[in-house]
Order: sequence, then structure tokens, then C-alpha cells
Amino acid sequence: MNREERRAIEKSKEKHPEIVEVLDLFLKLSELSCDTIPVNGKSISWDKLKEGFPAIDKRTLPKDLGTLFKRFKNIVEILLTRNSDFASAVNALFEREELFRELLEGVLMGQYDFPKDFSHLRPVILFAAGETLLPLINGVKLADPPKKALDSWGKSYCPICGAPPNISAIEGEENRLFLYCGRCSQSWNFPRLVCVHCGEEDQKKLQYFFAKNDEIHRVYVCDSCKHYIKSVDKREKTVVFPQLEDLTTMGLDIVAKKEGYKRESVDFVGLILTDYEVKKGD
Repeated sequence: MNREERRAIEKSKEKHPEIVEVLDLFLKLSELSCDTIPVNGKSISWDKLKEGFPAIDKRTLPKDLGTLFKRFKNIVEILLTRNSDFASAVNALFEREELFRELLEGVLMGQYDFPKDFSHLRPVILFAAGETLLPLINGVKLADPPKKALDSWGKSYCPICGAPPNISAIEGEENRLFLYCGRCSQSWNFPRLVCVHCGEEDQKKLQYFFAKNDEIHRVYVCDSCKHYIKSVDKREKTVVFPQLEDLTTMGLDIVAKKEGYKRESVDFVGLILTDYEVKKGD
């Protein structure tokens, strides 16, 4: 985390006292060591992008998962601070390397069957596993991904790690729409006036709303699939940290959910909105 982002978080705590506890949790997670894990170029096939598959998959995982497991344990302990018994149980389960590898592979491939006794902690474990992968994902980003393939991606999921977006932004003089990955913050271009989740193009089924006196932030909803995504107008707000922007506009998520719309929950705000850990241990 750089100084500018830290200052932005501290300013957000002053501006949004109602979510100080959540911002503190976000800060703790952001401050965890996230040293990049070098990735063997042979484990990445950039040609997969042309076929609609994200760059990273289970073959990218290192043989030794020790560093990643240490990070996983730290994340779980931060998330479950008030329920240390749960944290110990989760970490004990995945201490077996084959089970931990199976978890990470499942998250990367979007398919994982949870042990029955841990189903109530599904949001926590999924988020923790996704966050655990960041050093590896950063290694993939440094492996010189082809700019042309990224620019022409146009899918509803991240070209690097495959996670769904958590927020979008309108940028530049051409008013282009960019999606931001809820896991690794990678951005990519996406067609406007199309539902991010199901591809609906019928404008009668696509709507948006915004809070009073704040047209910079909007919520775009689809009545076909009942999903939504928030958006920030970067033409009006030039300094934007996507994950923090998502966090400080949670009020819009609450309104959207009350109206019957839903969002993916692999990211931090998605986790908070699940009311995980039975209201974080209360």
C-alpha cells in the first residue's frame, strides 16, 4: 500500500464515521505483506486470452505453497478476530497441503465443494483464498501480458485472475467504460449500455440510480438477471482507488439489495454485505 492510498483511507474514516470499523479491517488486510511471487512464464499461456480464458489457472500455482499458506492464515485470523476458534479450525483444516492446494485451485477455476462443517464460513474462506493469491497474481501481471489482448478482452470477468468486477468507471474524453476486478484491481474495457453480468442489451431492462447530491456514483441494475454494479465517473473524480471507492459507497449496495438486486461476493465489500461471522462475532 502506498502513502497516497493510506491517506485516502484515513480521510475516508473522517468522512464516513459510520464505517470506521470496516475501514480499519480493510486497512489491516491491505497492510499484510504481499511480496510478489515470480511466475514461470511457461506456466502462463497468453493465447488463452484470445479464447476467453483468464491468464492464471491452477498450473500457475507454485509447487511449494508454504508462503501462500502463511498469508492465508494471517488473513483468516484478521477476518475472524472475534471468533478465534473458527480461525483455528479453518487453518487446521487447510494445513494439509493437498486440501489447501485443492482450495486455491477451486477458487481459480470457480469450482470448489466446501466441507459440510465449514459451509457457514464459505464467504470468509473464499475471500481469504482469493486474497491469498494476490502475490501470485501480481507475478502474472509482471510477466508482460500482451496489451492488445487485454484491450480487446471485453468479458465480464478479469482477464488476469478470472474474478468478477466489483465496480466500474467511466473514463476519458471518449466516455469509455472500464471494469475493475474485485480481487486484483485489474481494469479492462467493456461495452457501455450492456449488462455486465448477463449481456442484456434491451435498454428497457437496464436502469440506474444514484444518491441525492451525488451523481458521480451510480448503480446500474439489470431487470433480466437482477444483478447490479456500481460506477464512478472518473471524469469528475480523477483520483480513484477502486477497492476503497467500492467500500465507501456501500450505502448504494444496501439500497440495491433492498430493491432485490444482487452482486458477486468474492471481494471485500461482498464479504461485509454477507454479514459474515454472524455480524462479525456480535
